[in-house]
Amino acid sequence: MTETALKTLTLADWQTRLVATFSHIEKTRMQGVPVLNPALQVNADHFTPWQDYFLGVMITPWFMNLMLAPATAETCQQFAELKLGKKQTHVFPSGPYEFINGHEDELGFFQSCSLFSPMFDFTDQTAALDTAAAVLKELMKVENLEELDAGNEQSLHELGDAQDAEAHREQGQEQGKDQAQDNGRLSETTESTESTESTESTLKNADPQTPLEQKTLSRRQLFLGGRK
Repeated sequence: MTETALKTLTLADWQTRLVATFSHIEKTRMQGVPVLNPALQVNADHFTPWQDYFLGVMITPWFMNLMLAPATAETCQQFAELKLGKKQTHVFPSGPYEFINGHEDELGFFQSCSLFSPMFDFTDQTAALDTAAAVLKELMKVENLEELDAGNEQSLHELGDAQDAEAHREQGQEQGKDQAQDNGRLSETTESTESTESTESTLKNADPQTPLEQKTLSRRQLFLGGRK
């Protein structure tokens, strides 16, 4: 399916395509892989509009992910322009979550944040569906940010500053490339590279005490009601 056609998909369209695509993957690419939980089925019931996205919890017999699908032509284009596998942080009321840009031919580009993989913690489909509903509910609770990130508010500000710096860096880099081509000043490209390395360092070290991966694990335990 073309990216142009994907721009017109409704929430119901996305849910139907998600189930069809991952059901096909289960029967093809995942056949014989020992991480499948036979008690579970592919499900995309728990999705809802959020800002310029369709946000939800994708359930399969081998993973449960938070997922963002583009709901507008603009976000569809933004996802398409990101490199496959590139990470992007989205901030919800409960805090920042790191998503990875993915692609399937029948879906186009989407972003995922891993919650569970493999899925052997779930004894049946009802348990998986209940957890998916709880994830969306807890994701939007600002008190979870206060509980999990108490004393670390500075990290959110630093993350925002770093992302702003990255945006300015990319804009400046494009301008620098054009100017270098016109004037032959290749040194500007070197300065841009140094700026990139500096910005990436800021992102990685915004809060060394509480890395995003650690926060994600804590929230995952919260979604389970404290169950490991």
